[in-house]
Amino acid sequence: MRLLFSHAELSLSPILDVQLDGKRRQDMLMVTGRDEASALAYDLVEMRYVFSYAVQSLATSTSVCGFVTNKDNGDAELVTFDLTGKFCCDEPSIWCGAVSDLAVQVTKRVVRWVDVASSPPVLVHSTEARDGRHFVVAAGDGNSLITIDDLGQPWIHQMADGGRVVSSQVSFGRPLLGASCVAYDSDSGMLAVGFMAENWRGVIIAVSYVEGGTTQTRRVFLLILGDKRLVQIPLGSAKAEASVPRSIVVTSARSVGLTSQSGVVVVCGLGDGRVVVWSESAEAPGWTVREVDVGGIRPVVLTELPSIHGLFVRGSYPYLLTADDAGKELILRNVNPLEGGASIECAVEFDDDAFAVTGGQSSQQTAVLAVVTSEPSLAFAALTPDEPCELQTRHRPVGRGQTAMRVEHVTGDIYAVSTITVGAHKGLADKENTPDNDGDGRASSSSVRLVNGSSLREVCSIPAEDREDDVMMGDDDDERPGRTVEVSSLATFDLGDAGDSGIVYLCVGSCVVPGPARPPEIDEAEPSKGFVKVYRIDPTASLLGGADSKVCERVTMIEVAGVPYQMAAMVDEGSNKPFLLCTVNNVVEVYAVEQEPEGGLRLGIVTKRHLHIASIFMQVQGDKVAVGDMTRGVTLLHFDSKSSSLSELARYEFSLWPTALQFMSNGKILVADDRFNLFLMERQREIGKSHSGSPGYSLQTVGQLHLGLLTNCIRPGSLRSATTTPNRSDEEGDQILLCTIEGALVSLKSIENSAVERMLQIQHAIQVNIQKQGSADPSVDARVDWKLFRSIDSNTLHSSSGALDPSGFVDGDLFELFLVMADELAMKTANTLNDGTEAGELVKEVQTIVDSFA
Repeated sequence: MRLLFSHAELSLSPILDVQLDGKRRQDMLMVTGRDEASALAYDLVEMRYVFSYAVQSLATSTSVCGFVTNKDNGDAELVTFDLTGKFCCDEPSIWCGAVSDLAVQVTKRVVRWVDVASSPPVLVHSTEARDGRHFVVAAGDGNSLITIDDLGQPWIHQMADGGRVVSSQVSFGRPLLGASCVAYDSDSGMLAVGFMAENWRGVIIAVSYVEGGTTQTRRVFLLILGDKRLVQIPLGSAKAEASVPRSIVVTSARSVGLTSQSGVVVVCGLGDGRVVVWSESAEAPGWTVREVDVGGIRPVVLTELPSIHGLFVRGSYPYLLTADDAGKELILRNVNPLEGGASIECAVEFDDDAFAVTGGQSSQQTAVLAVVTSEPSLAFAALTPDEPCELQTRHRPVGRGQTAMRVEHVTGDIYAVSTITVGAHKGLADKENTPDNDGDGRASSSSVRLVNGSSLREVCSIPAEDREDDVMMGDDDDERPGRTVEVSSLATFDLGDAGDSGIVYLCVGSCVVPGPARPPEIDEAEPSKGFVKVYRIDPTASLLGGADSKVCERVTMIEVAGVPYQMAAMVDEGSNKPFLLCTVNNVVEVYAVEQEPEGGLRLGIVTKRHLHIASIFMQVQGDKVAVGDMTRGVTLLHFDSKSSSLSELARYEFSLWPTALQFMSNGKILVADDRFNLFLMERQREIGKSHSGSPGYSLQTVGQLHLGLLTNCIRPGSLRSATTTPNRSDEEGDQILLCTIEGALVSLKSIENSAVERMLQIQHAIQVNIQKQGSADPSVDARVDWKLFRSIDSNTLHSSSGALDPSGFVDGDLFELFLVMADELAMKTANTLNDGTEAGELVKEVQTIVDSFA
């Protein structure tokens, strides 16, 4: 078995933990270090009534979450779009907005009509592009959606009774080829189309021919649907003529604050930072044009803000286009930029009844926006028209300001998320009375929150410290001021009847963290006291609206002499008896889980084994236990339930600081270290005998790769949709996900040995030529430098250069990089192979490899 490697930047830096649904291994809950939106949210980035948001760093790989306000009571609730199948698409959205009280998403091939008022949101209808065509631009307003395909054919789509969508062609006597943007106003029935006329670049860029000749130029056309009349309007100046329209808006004069009772305003944002405004009114017949340079080099994108009678102009700098105080002329008002100079990539206004976030500003004229910045991050903001216009951002934290650290799948759609208050020693947790802080000056800085995976609603909260702990703690050194109790690990198990009752048990490991040492220059010792608490989780109680005590009830608790870094459940195959394994500081402890007659549980110590410095990581497979120890690598143990003993099977003989580990299905162990490397380890027999005279074994590396990323967590699972892919075997090998500090998700999957030798041969040839190309071209070297960087100590592996040469891994990123640089590398790589493969054949072969693992 070999492993294929690829990674995807999600801009969720850092990803601290990840959990997948226990059965399907598809639905994933991620815990990140910041309140940021993932790139997976961009497909629905301009939805009017719902917006994606990673609330307190909680997001799902198959879901986009947003707030929708209940119009009956005004409460804002968090709902979820399921991106699997229905909502997951290959291309980003061309347009998103509201049509016929539905949220509409237009991609190249399909239009989706979504009822976001339902919980969960429901896909009402899906409209496919006909005859293999592609939608190029789209816009909607009122009850009509307008799309233009790659052949220049405009379509009008309207929602009919019974959830049907009626689509019909609209003819203007000529194809609307080369459309770059479009806008539609239902009140005036006017459609504005911006054109770019350049040489053929593909299906979405075409040649535009102006009436009366074949001169290639750029124009904005106004199309009035009522009488299908086409009016040509020049952009206004020679300089503007050379620019491509990037965004366009058609609206009434009153919507931008003008006093004119009748009139239409057309605003076009150009690619060179210019804005062109046309206006027509009964008081001044004919079209007047005005051109404004907003500066910078970024294309101008426009967002309608009807609540404050203006347009949000987003180029290199933000502006508000609105009427002057007299309502006679349109002016640009300055908007204060975001902190840190981040540019705004997207801005969407929510209606007052669609998103309640005004918070005490209901008496003011305020636009509520969701803005995506170049970080990229997502925030909700309030914008007022008073110059300078202030963007006041607001967030919706979960856990009352606490930061999520770990996540564990409990059962069904319930997840446990541990949180911690950063800076609790400084008294931040004492500022308010919360369930985790009863005001006595000894606030717990941590808690566990049970959340619903679909809606991210909090089911109940478990404080890390409660009153009953005081009896066990007594009066000792841990009672000095500032002492806190923090959650360190989570695990789950059942007693064999979870399928019938649905009841599972959640184990929460916590430790007592002493307050600041006095004097402060004294080094802090490792915590010497901790707890393992077991809670009975009844998911049916949450469905019936039961109290927290019914959903989650503590059934037992034991005190341990240190930090319970990791916990895992194990079931003896012969007796079906459950055990709980726990690493406490540098000791692996095994507890028998026993039911008491009155319904409670008891944890009884069975055996323990001392290891090295700190046993931070642990994984269980059958009766095998892999333990990752700080600076001392990995140890493989065996638990014998009959003799109640833990014995060592093998260990890694070199110094290694693991950051995560995971068993593969064939017993090999995947290990990540602090120097950005991945190792695949296997128990192999050593030459010679051990001290006891029995055959000696050690863990040997059978695969190695410099990942270039610091791995935080390794979990079984895949980012692929659960839908079946054609020509793909139903029985696939291991599929693994790694989450990293850098905000990337790394996907690994095992492949058969039959084809791997050829892949490794191609990989070596690509790597050799990329290094040669990089040495000659600094720009190429910058693109691959992160992968070529070597930080492995030469004493760890027997290598003269100290470099960690990849083996046992097929680097998917390297293959994709080859396709990007095929013009420069294909011929050289084919020559390196020297097996008769032509450059074109090699490109096709690499493309096939990449496609097969997509």
